[in-house]
Amino acid sequence: MNNVTFRFPHEDNYFINEAFNALSINLRFSGPDRKVITMTSCFENEGKSFTVLQLARHLCQDGKRVLVIDADMRKSRMASKYTDLSGIKGLSEVLSEMATLDEALYHVENVPGMDVIFSGDYPPNPCVLLGNHRFNDLIAQFREQYDYVLIDNAPLVPVVDAILCAKASDGVVLIVNRGKVRQKVLRTVAAQIEQSGVELIGVILNDNGKKKSLFGFKRKAKTDFGKYYASKRKSASEK
Repeated sequence: MNNVTFRFPHEDNYFINEAFNALSINLRFSGPDRKVITMTSCFENEGKSFTVLQLARHLCQDGKRVLVIDADMRKSRMASKYTDLSGIKGLSEVLSEMATLDEALYHVENVPGMDVIFSGDYPPNPCVLLGNHRFNDLIAQFREQYDYVLIDNAPLVPVVDAILCAKASDGVVLIVNRGKVRQKVLRTVAAQIEQSGVELIGVILNDNGKKKSLFGFKRKAKTDFGKYYASKRKSASEK
């Protein structure tokens, strides 16, 4: 296994930490059968990767073993934005049998209990790779090794990659920038998730408004996005 150190912007911000503490608690209390979670958004640049990494960090602080899989094999910036790594072998190489799992698995040195598989090189056929039995086999293996597997995926409006990942997981959490996504689009995406036979188990509202920021998680959110936890400082998408 390889090692990597992550940069966590604003990791000492009290209000952001409290928001993610609330999210990790809600995820843990959503049920023991929800271990593998596909996390996606409607559009790009809604704070998705930031949210996934922060949630993983807080789960690990509670003593959980967490694997983050960067399955956005179209336009991921996780490695370049949050680490100093380059030339990484990742998920695309593993699924196309160009690398072993051990070559693609990274232990996060500054977060005990957290491991990461980066997206790797952009393949010409992400949907084919994610729909292959090899991806399902990997997820089945990780279920036995980790308390949680968080799959960071491409946004749902332009592509359907997240639906393919979700079919191998226990449900979807939708990350939404309230200042960017119209309610009509949000309801359409929620319906798309449910019509695919995958459960929408939660919504995280990441608001870049000037007045306040909201982070939320609601069990079985469906199209009623319910109650959210509020912080009083700027949100992740403003950073």
